[in-house]
Amino acid sequence: MGTHVRLVVPAVSARELYLAARYGPDRVGERGKAAARFLESLGLANFEKSEGEFYEALLSTLLDKLGFSKALELVSSRAGCVSPAALAEAARKAGTDLSKTSARNLFRLFVQLGVVSKLGTWAAYTPKLEDAILAAVAAKGEIRIRDIERRFGSGVREAVLKLWARGLVEIEGNPRGPLRGPLSLPRELVLERGIEYPEDLVEQMGLEGDPRLERFVERETGRVKYSIAVRGDDRVRIVVR
Repeated sequence: MGTHVRLVVPAVSARELYLAARYGPDRVGERGKAAARFLESLGLANFEKSEGEFYEALLSTLLDKLGFSKALELVSSRAGCVSPAALAEAARKAGTDLSKTSARNLFRLFVQLGVVSKLGTWAAYTPKLEDAILAAVAAKGEIRIRDIERRFGSGVREAVLKLWARGLVEIEGNPRGPLRGPLSLPRELVLERGIEYPEDLVEQMGLEGDPRLERFVERETGRVKYSIAVRGDDRVRIVVR
């Protein structure tokens, strides 16, 4: 894999970036230093041309040189809409690391520069629960299980697991909770066997120690089975390819 570049995007407007580039960081007050560092990383410090030309140069650098044009296209084609979280995921796949804060700030910049449009409503055809959940995750980029359940009710966890098994979303535990990190069980487990598994299958696959598998006794038969644990504070993130 190639080396990733980390991009830190400050909470400044496109107009403030121009003023800092043209007249110096002091022109935009306390955010001037952050603006100057960002401009320096883009090679746009000490810009001496017009405001319009600055915006053109800023877009060219972000979209073409840093590859965000490809990232935005990936997000739009895969998720159907653009969100900061989805933008950060697409950027990571293209070789640029963005924190959640930088992704939000970059998203706002793209809106100001006219390459991303915020719509008052966003609609999608969702005949099945899985489709509705995928649309909700795509609209946010990332969303907690409990928030999805609050919106759609019962059946959410099984539907999310099916989306995960198809490679459409990732499920990641709360870093301060008991199930940290991404769900890393074999996806074919859900694709081929559903969401409950006999004890011998789990042991055969060497998965009995996985913290994501919960052991229980089936009431009707007395047999030991396992199911995948999904918690309300788990986060579901759209996958951008």
